[in-house]
Amino acid sequence: MSPNKWEAKMGNDWIYLLFDTFQIRSICEQFSEVSLDIVEFASKPTIYHSKPNSVIPEGPKTNGSLMFSLLREPNWNKLLFQISQPTLVKLDSTEKAEVKTDLLFPLFSLGTKEMYLGAEGDVKILKG
Repeated sequence: MSPNKWEAKMGNDWIYLLFDTFQIRSICEQFSEVSLDIVEFASKPTIYHSKPNSVIPEGPKTNGSLMFSLLREPNWNKLLFQISQPTLVKLDSTEKAEVKTDLLFPLFSLGTKEMYLGAEGDVKILKG
């Protein structure tokens, strides 16, 4: 879903999907080089929690942080590149999907991690 279609009544457990690290700057506060390196070199699917950029419109936040993931899987990355903007996804949705694919969605894998990345370089592993 496009972020501009999100409404508060839809809940806050949405994740911004990104295809490249430069998109992080559009949704999050300025990151330290350490935090950017963690995202850039992550080998497994990871959901990151971070403080939102103050210039973006109101969006889904949990405890003041938004969630995002940089999808590296080639097919999903290509799709996000074609969409060319951060996209929202809700992993545990009761709504019927409009499109179905046999491609495994990377964030559904058992090895998906969750981390908090702060602007000052602070890092916390939330789910390993």
